Amino acid sequence: MKKLRKCMWCGKFHIIPNDDVLCAMMPKAHDESLSNSERKKAIDLCIAEYDKVHCPFCGEKNTPEELSDDEITKWAYNLYDEFKMFINSEGAYMPQNIEIVLTNKIGGASCEYDDVLKMFAIEFNMYEPRIHRHNFAPMMYHEFTHLYDLYDPTTGGKRQNEGKFTYYHEYRAAAIQMMRMLKYHNLYQNKALSLSDEIIYDNMTFKVKDYFAYRAQKELKIFERTYKMLDIPGLLDIIRTIVYFIGELSMFRNHIDSKSFAMLELNICLIEDFIKHKLTYTNDEMDLLFNALKSFYVHGGNDTVDKTFRKNSAADYALYQAEGQLLYSIIEQLMMELIKANERKEI
Repeated sequence: MKKLRKCMWCGKFHIIPNDDVLCAMMPKAHDESLSNSERKKAIDLCIAEYDKVHCPFCGEKNTPEELSDDEITKWAYNLYDEFKMFINSEGAYMPQNIEIVLTNKIGGASCEYDDVLKMFAIEFNMYEPRIHRHNFAPMMYHEFTHLYDLYDPTTGGKRQNEGKFTYYHEYRAAAIQMMRMLKYHNLYQNKALSLSDEIIYDNMTFKVKDYFAYRAQKELKIFERTYKMLDIPGLLDIIRTIVYFIGELSMFRNHIDSKSFAMLELNICLIEDFIKHKLTYTNDEMDLLFNALKSFYVHGGNDTVDKTFRKNSAADYALYQAEGQLLYSIIEQLMMELIKANERKEI
Protein backbone atom coordinates (compact mmCIF):
# COMPACT_ATOMS: atom_id res chain seq x y z
CA MET A 1 0.00 0.00 0.00
CA LYS A 2 1.38 3.42 -0.93
CA LYS A 3 2.12 5.77 1.94
CA LEU A 4 0.82 9.32 1.91
CA ARG A 5 2.00 12.47 3.62
CA LYS A 6 0.69 16.02 3.77
CA CYS A 7 2.23 18.42 1.26
CA MET A 8 3.87 21.37 3.02
CA TRP A 9 2.66 23.77 0.34
CA CYS A 10 -0.92 22.92 -0.52
CA GLY A 11 -1.96 20.78 2.46
CA LYS A 12 -3.12 17.84 0.34
CA PHE A 13 -1.89 14.30 0.82
CA HIS A 14 0.57 12.96 -1.75
CA ILE A 15 2.49 9.75 -2.21
CA ILE A 16 5.80 9.82 -0.36
CA PRO A 17 8.72 9.92 -2.81
CA ASN A 18 10.76 6.71 -2.74
CA ASP A 19 13.83 6.40 -0.52
CA ASP A 20 16.27 6.67 -3.42
CA VAL A 21 14.88 10.07 -4.39
CA LEU A 22 14.94 11.40 -0.84
CA CYS A 23 18.40 10.03 -0.10
CA ALA A 24 19.79 11.73 -3.19
CA MET A 25 18.20 15.01 -2.15
CA MET A 26 19.22 15.07 1.50
CA PRO A 27 22.71 13.83 2.27
CA LYS A 28 22.55 15.75 5.56
CA ALA A 29 19.96 13.25 6.77
CA HIS A 30 22.80 10.71 7.02
CA ASP A 31 25.21 13.03 8.81
CA GLU A 32 26.06 11.21 12.04
CA SER A 33 27.07 14.47 13.73
CA LEU A 34 23.50 15.78 13.60
CA SER A 35 21.12 15.34 16.50
CA ASN A 36 17.76 13.72 15.88
CA SER A 37 15.98 17.10 15.87
CA GLU A 38 18.54 18.58 13.44
CA ARG A 39 18.24 15.58 11.18
CA LYS A 40 14.42 15.83 11.19
CA LYS A 41 14.66 19.54 10.30
CA ALA A 42 17.02 18.74 7.40
CA ILE A 43 14.63 16.07 6.11
CA ASP A 44 11.63 18.42 6.38
CA LEU A 45 13.47 21.11 4.42
CA CYS A 46 14.35 18.67 1.66
CA ILE A 47 10.80 17.35 1.44
CA ALA A 48 9.57 20.94 1.19
CA GLU A 49 11.94 21.52 -1.72
CA TYR A 50 10.69 18.29 -3.31
CA ASP A 51 7.08 19.47 -2.98
CA LYS A 52 7.93 22.77 -4.65
CA VAL A 53 8.89 20.96 -7.82
CA HIS A 54 6.74 17.86 -7.81
CA CYS A 55 3.46 18.70 -6.07
CA PRO A 56 0.69 18.15 -8.68
CA PHE A 57 -1.79 20.28 -6.75
CA CYS A 58 0.31 23.40 -6.18
CA GLY A 59 1.91 23.93 -9.56
CA GLU A 60 2.07 27.65 -8.87
CA LYS A 61 5.07 26.84 -6.67
CA ASN A 62 7.02 25.82 -9.75
CA THR A 63 8.98 28.28 -11.85
CA PRO A 64 6.71 28.52 -14.91
CA GLU A 65 8.86 31.14 -16.61
CA GLU A 66 11.23 28.23 -17.25
CA LEU A 67 8.52 25.88 -18.53
CA SER A 68 7.84 25.24 -22.20
CA ASP A 69 4.45 25.95 -23.73
CA ASP A 70 3.70 22.21 -23.75
CA GLU A 71 4.53 21.91 -20.07
CA ILE A 72 2.29 24.85 -19.19
CA THR A 73 -0.55 23.35 -21.23
CA LYS A 74 -0.08 20.06 -19.39
CA TRP A 75 -0.19 21.99 -16.11
CA ALA A 76 -3.53 23.51 -17.20
CA TYR A 77 -4.98 20.05 -18.00
CA ASN A 78 -3.81 18.82 -14.58
CA LEU A 79 -5.64 21.78 -13.02
CA TYR A 80 -8.80 20.71 -14.86
CA ASP A 81 -8.56 17.24 -13.32
CA GLU A 82 -7.99 18.89 -9.94
CA PHE A 83 -11.02 21.13 -10.45
CA LYS A 84 -13.28 18.14 -11.10
CA MET A 85 -12.16 16.65 -7.80
CA PHE A 86 -12.55 20.06 -6.14
CA ILE A 87 -16.27 20.21 -7.00
CA ASN A 88 -16.71 16.45 -6.61
CA SER A 89 -17.77 16.07 -10.24
CA GLU A 90 -15.58 13.38 -11.78
CA GLY A 91 -17.85 12.81 -14.75
CA ALA A 92 -21.52 13.70 -14.70
CA TYR A 93 -21.41 17.49 -14.75
CA MET A 94 -18.18 18.30 -16.60
CA PRO A 95 -17.17 17.46 -20.17
CA GLN A 96 -14.49 14.80 -20.31
CA ASN A 97 -12.83 16.18 -23.44
CA ILE A 98 -11.93 19.84 -23.66
CA GLU A 99 -9.27 21.78 -25.50
CA ILE A 100 -6.89 24.06 -23.63
CA VAL A 101 -5.15 26.53 -25.91
CA LEU A 102 -2.28 28.96 -25.45
CA THR A 103 -2.88 32.21 -27.34
CA ASN A 104 -1.42 35.67 -27.87
CA LYS A 105 -4.74 37.33 -27.07
CA ILE A 106 -4.64 40.20 -24.62
CA GLY A 107 -6.18 39.29 -21.31
CA GLY A 108 -6.14 36.36 -18.93
CA ALA A 109 -8.38 33.52 -20.09
CA SER A 110 -11.76 32.74 -21.63
CA CYS A 111 -14.14 29.83 -22.02
CA GLU A 112 -15.52 29.25 -25.52
CA TYR A 113 -17.73 26.69 -27.23
CA ASP A 114 -17.14 25.62 -30.84
CA ASP A 115 -20.51 24.88 -32.47
CA VAL A 116 -18.80 23.09 -35.37
CA LEU A 117 -16.52 20.82 -33.36
CA LYS A 118 -19.06 20.55 -30.51
CA MET A 119 -16.29 21.08 -28.00
CA PHE A 120 -15.46 23.50 -25.21
CA ALA A 121 -12.13 25.29 -25.23
CA ILE A 122 -10.31 27.26 -22.56
CA GLU A 123 -7.98 29.85 -24.05
CA PHE A 124 -5.39 31.70 -22.02
CA ASN A 125 -2.60 34.13 -22.76
CA MET A 126 0.73 32.29 -22.85
CA TYR A 127 2.39 34.94 -20.69
CA GLU A 128 -0.19 34.78 -17.90
CA PRO A 129 1.23 31.75 -16.02
CA ARG A 130 4.77 33.08 -16.45
CA ILE A 131 4.03 36.59 -15.21
CA HIS A 132 1.34 35.82 -12.63
CA ARG A 133 2.28 32.27 -11.76
CA HIS A 134 0.62 32.32 -8.31
CA ASN A 135 -2.72 33.35 -9.84
CA PHE A 136 -2.72 30.92 -12.74
CA ALA A 137 -4.56 28.15 -10.86
CA PRO A 138 -7.27 30.50 -9.47
CA MET A 139 -7.65 32.07 -12.92
CA MET A 140 -8.17 28.64 -14.50
CA TYR A 141 -10.66 27.71 -11.76
CA HIS A 142 -12.61 30.82 -12.78
CA GLU A 143 -12.82 29.60 -16.39
CA PHE A 144 -13.57 26.01 -15.38
CA THR A 145 -16.53 27.36 -13.39
CA HIS A 146 -17.85 28.99 -16.58
CA LEU A 147 -17.37 25.65 -18.30
CA TYR A 148 -19.38 23.94 -15.57
CA ASP A 149 -22.21 26.45 -15.87
CA LEU A 150 -22.36 26.31 -19.67
CA TYR A 151 -22.09 22.52 -20.06
CA ASP A 152 -25.32 20.60 -20.56
CA PRO A 153 -24.74 17.01 -19.38
CA THR A 154 -27.92 15.80 -21.08
CA THR A 155 -26.70 16.78 -24.57
CA GLY A 156 -22.94 16.97 -24.06
CA GLY A 157 -23.03 20.45 -25.58
CA LYS A 158 -23.64 24.02 -24.49
CA ARG A 159 -26.59 24.77 -22.25
CA GLN A 160 -29.21 26.93 -23.97
CA ASN A 161 -30.73 30.19 -22.72
CA GLU A 162 -27.92 31.00 -20.28
CA GLY A 163 -27.29 34.45 -21.78
CA LYS A 164 -29.16 36.40 -19.14
CA PHE A 165 -27.21 34.56 -16.45
CA THR A 166 -23.88 35.93 -17.68
CA TYR A 167 -23.30 38.10 -14.63
CA TYR A 168 -24.42 35.33 -12.31
CA HIS A 169 -21.81 33.09 -13.96
CA GLU A 170 -19.19 35.77 -13.19
CA TYR A 171 -20.38 35.96 -9.59
CA ARG A 172 -20.00 32.19 -9.17
CA ALA A 173 -16.67 32.06 -10.98
CA ALA A 174 -15.29 34.86 -8.79
CA ALA A 175 -16.39 32.99 -5.65
CA ILE A 176 -14.68 29.78 -6.78
CA GLN A 177 -11.58 31.71 -7.84
CA MET A 178 -11.40 33.22 -4.35
CA MET A 179 -11.77 29.75 -2.80
CA ARG A 180 -8.72 28.63 -4.77
CA MET A 181 -6.80 31.76 -3.73
CA LEU A 182 -7.65 30.91 -0.12
CA LYS A 183 -6.43 27.34 -0.75
CA TYR A 184 -9.70 25.52 -0.14
CA HIS A 185 -9.18 21.83 -0.83
CA ASN A 186 -12.74 21.24 -2.05
CA LEU A 187 -16.02 23.04 -2.51
CA TYR A 188 -17.52 21.67 0.69
CA GLN A 189 -14.63 22.36 3.06
CA ASN A 190 -15.62 24.21 6.23
CA LYS A 191 -12.68 26.58 6.47
CA ALA A 192 -12.14 29.28 9.09
CA LEU A 193 -11.34 32.64 7.48
CA SER A 194 -10.12 35.96 8.85
CA LEU A 195 -8.97 39.38 7.65
CA SER A 196 -5.39 38.36 8.39
CA ASP A 197 -5.43 35.40 5.97
CA GLU A 198 -2.94 35.80 3.15
CA ILE A 199 -3.75 36.05 -0.55
CA ILE A 200 -1.21 36.12 -3.38
CA TYR A 201 -2.16 38.51 -6.17
CA ASP A 202 -0.01 40.24 -8.80
CA ASN A 203 2.90 38.24 -7.34
CA MET A 204 2.50 40.07 -4.03
CA THR A 205 1.24 38.72 -0.71
CA PHE A 206 -1.64 40.61 0.92
CA LYS A 207 -3.72 40.25 4.03
CA VAL A 208 -7.36 39.84 3.02
CA LYS A 209 -8.27 43.38 4.09
CA ASP A 210 -5.36 44.84 2.09
CA TYR A 211 -6.09 42.69 -0.95
CA PHE A 212 -9.56 44.16 -1.49
CA ALA A 213 -8.27 47.70 -0.98
CA TYR A 214 -5.48 47.09 -3.50
CA ARG A 215 -7.89 45.56 -6.02
CA ALA A 216 -10.31 48.47 -5.73
CA GLN A 217 -7.60 51.08 -6.24
CA LYS A 218 -6.17 49.14 -9.19
CA GLU A 219 -9.58 48.94 -10.88
CA LEU A 220 -10.31 52.62 -10.22
CA LYS A 221 -7.05 53.64 -11.87
CA ILE A 222 -7.99 51.58 -14.92
CA PHE A 223 -11.46 53.15 -15.03
CA GLU A 224 -10.06 56.67 -14.70
CA ARG A 225 -7.70 56.01 -17.58
CA THR A 226 -10.25 54.24 -19.77
CA TYR A 227 -13.53 56.03 -19.20
CA LYS A 228 -13.26 59.77 -19.54
CA MET A 229 -16.93 59.58 -20.54
CA LEU A 230 -19.23 56.70 -19.58
CA ASP A 231 -21.17 54.86 -22.28
CA ILE A 232 -23.25 51.69 -22.03
CA PRO A 233 -20.31 49.27 -22.62
CA GLY A 234 -18.32 51.18 -20.01
CA LEU A 235 -21.14 51.00 -17.46
CA LEU A 236 -21.55 47.26 -18.09
CA ASP A 237 -17.80 46.74 -17.65
CA ILE A 238 -17.81 48.53 -14.30
CA ILE A 239 -20.92 46.66 -13.12
CA ARG A 240 -19.15 43.42 -14.06
CA THR A 241 -16.25 44.46 -11.82
CA ILE A 242 -18.65 45.05 -8.94
CA VAL A 243 -20.07 41.56 -9.54
CA TYR A 244 -16.54 40.14 -9.32
CA PHE A 245 -16.13 41.85 -5.98
CA ILE A 246 -19.41 40.60 -4.52
CA GLY A 247 -18.55 37.08 -5.72
CA GLU A 248 -15.20 37.18 -3.94
CA LEU A 249 -16.72 38.81 -0.84
CA SER A 250 -19.43 36.15 -0.63
CA MET A 251 -16.81 33.75 0.70
CA PHE A 252 -16.30 35.92 3.79
CA ARG A 253 -19.84 36.91 4.70
CA ASN A 254 -20.45 33.99 7.07
CA HIS A 255 -16.88 33.79 8.36
CA ILE A 256 -16.03 37.23 9.73
CA ASP A 257 -17.88 39.68 11.98
CA SER A 258 -20.26 42.21 10.45
CA LYS A 259 -18.00 45.19 11.23
CA SER A 260 -15.05 43.61 9.41
CA PHE A 261 -17.24 42.59 6.50
CA ALA A 262 -18.58 46.15 6.19
CA MET A 263 -14.98 47.36 5.98
CA LEU A 264 -14.34 45.04 3.02
CA GLU A 265 -17.60 46.12 1.42
CA LEU A 266 -16.46 49.76 1.43
CA ASN A 267 -14.23 48.90 -1.52
CA ILE A 268 -17.33 48.27 -3.64
CA CYS A 269 -18.69 51.63 -2.52
CA LEU A 270 -15.59 53.30 -3.99
CA ILE A 271 -16.44 51.89 -7.41
CA GLU A 272 -20.08 52.87 -7.00
CA ASP A 273 -18.95 56.42 -6.13
CA PHE A 274 -16.83 56.51 -9.30
CA ILE A 275 -19.95 55.88 -11.41
CA LYS A 276 -21.98 58.47 -9.54
CA HIS A 277 -19.22 61.04 -9.85
CA LYS A 278 -19.06 60.50 -13.60
CA LEU A 279 -22.82 60.78 -13.96
CA THR A 280 -23.22 63.68 -11.45
CA TYR A 281 -26.89 62.73 -11.20
CA THR A 282 -28.38 60.06 -8.93
CA ASN A 283 -31.77 59.28 -7.45
CA ASP A 284 -33.22 57.14 -4.68
CA GLU A 285 -34.09 54.32 -7.07
CA MET A 286 -30.48 54.10 -8.24
CA ASP A 287 -29.25 54.00 -4.65
CA LEU A 288 -31.72 51.23 -3.80
CA LEU A 289 -30.58 49.16 -6.78
CA PHE A 290 -26.91 49.62 -5.95
CA ASN A 291 -27.69 48.44 -2.42
CA ALA A 292 -29.58 45.45 -3.82
CA LEU A 293 -26.60 44.59 -6.01
CA LYS A 294 -24.09 44.94 -3.17
CA SER A 295 -26.23 42.77 -0.90
CA PHE A 296 -26.71 39.99 -3.45
CA TYR A 297 -24.43 37.71 -1.41
CA VAL A 298 -27.10 37.80 1.31
CA HIS A 299 -28.96 35.40 -0.97
CA GLY A 300 -25.81 33.63 -2.13
CA GLY A 301 -22.62 32.83 -0.28
CA ASN A 302 -20.91 29.52 0.26
CA ASP A 303 -24.03 27.53 1.18
CA THR A 304 -25.84 28.47 -2.02
CA VAL A 305 -22.73 27.90 -4.14
CA ASP A 306 -22.55 24.38 -2.68
CA LYS A 307 -26.13 23.58 -3.62
CA THR A 308 -26.14 25.09 -7.07
CA PHE A 309 -22.95 23.26 -8.00
CA ARG A 310 -24.56 19.91 -7.39
CA LYS A 311 -27.39 20.49 -9.88
CA ASN A 312 -28.39 16.88 -9.29
CA SER A 313 -31.98 17.62 -8.36
CA ALA A 314 -34.80 19.78 -9.63
CA ALA A 315 -34.64 21.81 -6.40
CA ASP A 316 -30.92 22.55 -6.79
CA TYR A 317 -31.30 23.66 -10.40
CA ALA A 318 -34.35 25.75 -9.51
CA LEU A 319 -32.24 27.54 -6.89
CA TYR A 320 -29.52 28.17 -9.48
CA GLN A 321 -32.08 29.65 -11.86
CA ALA A 322 -33.71 31.76 -9.15
CA GLU A 323 -30.36 33.20 -8.10
CA GLY A 324 -29.41 33.96 -11.69
CA GLN A 325 -32.78 35.56 -12.44
CA LEU A 326 -32.56 37.75 -9.33
CA LEU A 327 -29.13 39.12 -10.22
CA TYR A 328 -30.20 39.65 -13.85
CA SER A 329 -33.24 41.61 -12.72
CA ILE A 330 -31.22 43.84 -10.38
CA ILE A 331 -28.63 44.65 -13.04
CA GLU A 332 -31.26 45.21 -15.75
CA GLN A 333 -33.10 47.76 -13.59
CA LEU A 334 -29.87 49.39 -12.43
CA MET A 335 -28.64 49.80 -16.00
CA MET A 336 -31.92 51.46 -16.98
CA GLU A 337 -31.44 54.01 -14.20
CA LEU A 338 -27.79 54.57 -15.09
CA ILE A 339 -28.61 55.08 -18.77
CA LYS A 340 -31.33 57.60 -17.88
CA ALA A 341 -28.88 59.43 -15.61
CA ASN A 342 -26.26 59.44 -18.36
CA GLU A 343 -28.74 60.87 -20.89
CA ARG A 344 -29.81 63.55 -18.43
CA LYS A 345 -26.18 64.52 -17.87
CA GLU A 346 -25.60 64.88 -21.63
CA ILE A 347 -28.60 67.21 -21.91
